[in-house]
Amino acid sequence: GGEGTPSKVAAVVEQVRAPALPVALRAAIWLCSLISWAVMASTLGDGGRTNAGTFQMVCGLVVWLLSCLWLSAEIATHLEATLPLVGNPTMAKIEVYSDAVLSYLSFGAACAVAALPQTSSKVTASNVFMWFTWLMQTLPMLAFLFPALNVAADTPQATVLRAALGTQRA
Repeated sequence: GGEGTPSKVAAVVEQVRAPALPVALRAAIWLCSLISWAVMASTLGDGGRTNAGTFQMVCGLVVWLLSCLWLSAEIATHLEATLPLVGNPTMAKIEVYSDAVLSYLSFGAACAVAALPQTSSKVTASNVFMWFTWLMQTLPMLAFLFPALNVAADTPQATVLRAALGTQRA
């Protein structure tokens, strides 16, 4: 029954392989994180600042700063311009790991603020945009993960984890 699965996956991937899609995705991360941290920063004078709110603001700011870098790289690539280190294997690893770490931080920050008993409308708005940031931040991770999962699923090992770790049966 799994014979047609790779071709179905390839057909779906081919449909969403628009050249501007990475730019749009990075722009969405940039915008959502900007709104999240800026709105949370505006609550400073309201006396409603909490540790969770500060954590969310800092996470949003870090996501936004790194999204400036990745958005610039995507725009340059889309326009066929060159930027230093774009396409470098080390930068690719930094991109993958930063997307993963920032996704987890965004989720943690959004959960922390969502757990607050009562918040102002500004804090709620900031939190909504942090949830959007998290959602957008997970999409690059999934783009990196799905091809790896597809390859790992075809392993002759007993389990995918054993294949990834190179572990043999006892």
